[in-house]
Amino acid sequence: MHEENREKLERLLEYLDIKFESKTRIALNIDCPYCPDDEGQHLGLFLDKLTFSCWKCKTGGSLFDVINELSGITREDFDEFFDSSRPLDEKSVLSQIKDIVNGKEDVEFAPARDVQWPPPGSVSLAKYADPQALQFLETRGISYDFAIQHDVWIGMSGRYTGRFIIPVIFEGVVVAFQARDMTGKSDAKYLTEGDISYFLYNFDNVDESKPVAVTEGIFDCWVCDNGVASFTAALSHEQICLMLEKDPPYWILAWDIGEDGSDAYWKSKKVLKELLVIFGGEKINYVTLPAGEDLSSLGSAKVKEILENSVGVV
Repeated sequence: MHEENREKLERLLEYLDIKFESKTRIALNIDCPYCPDDEGQHLGLFLDKLTFSCWKCKTGGSLFDVINELSGITREDFDEFFDSSRPLDEKSVLSQIKDIVNGKEDVEFAPARDVQWPPPGSVSLAKYADPQALQFLETRGISYDFAIQHDVWIGMSGRYTGRFIIPVIFEGVVVAFQARDMTGKSDAKYLTEGDISYFLYNFDNVDESKPVAVTEGIFDCWVCDNGVASFTAALSHEQICLMLEKDPPYWILAWDIGEDGSDAYWKSKKVLKELLVIFGGEKINYVTLPAGEDLSSLGSAKVKEILENSVGVV
């Protein structure tokens, strides 16, 4: 089983352009996306149970979670790849999207899995002003009324205890949610329910009369006047198809891109080039953030200034 999984995992990592090295018979190592400002292939991908663990930052979970974090691969593609001998579609995401743009392919979205909302053991912030949640909001410059408006819930027991829970809504239906740790004690900052790689947070509320910022996280999206969140520093086939349904003056890629030569920087540049081919140069701008900052740490006034001064792809 280990050798079969090794062959499949190596092919998948190569397909997604994720660098790896083989350390033991039952594990492959990659750069850890959860360790801040660190390099080195010290996150292990374990072949027996398809899990991962980083010995430095202690983050762990299912193999899908980390590969989705790095590439935006959907759960459907991941499961299909490991559950069958058939390889992933050899077409790149860019090739697939170009076929759609040129009318050669119809867009088909997989049905969303049933997501229980609200999650068990949670309470609406509107009904219980949890002191820890209020402090969490205050440190991030988010008002209580704003959180109520966005239907925030708080985990009081079970898996989501001590977490700030935010629904992802598509066409008026909760299709997923993210639960953000408020305690600072959990190895996993985010827990996610639902196939978020199929969706863009706040997509239903996009105003097509104004530029739209594409951010990484939900908190980043909240400080933008008109934005969506992709959840990771990647865009899936389905997320780009959603963008094609809207026609704003232009899109602004507003991920945590710093001019530091990091892997995140080059991955973002690669996505920018793909978006340029799909949408055209006049439709894609981007912003560069100060080193170590993200949009949510800058405040709405500074974010507005940064977005207003976005630049086109060159």
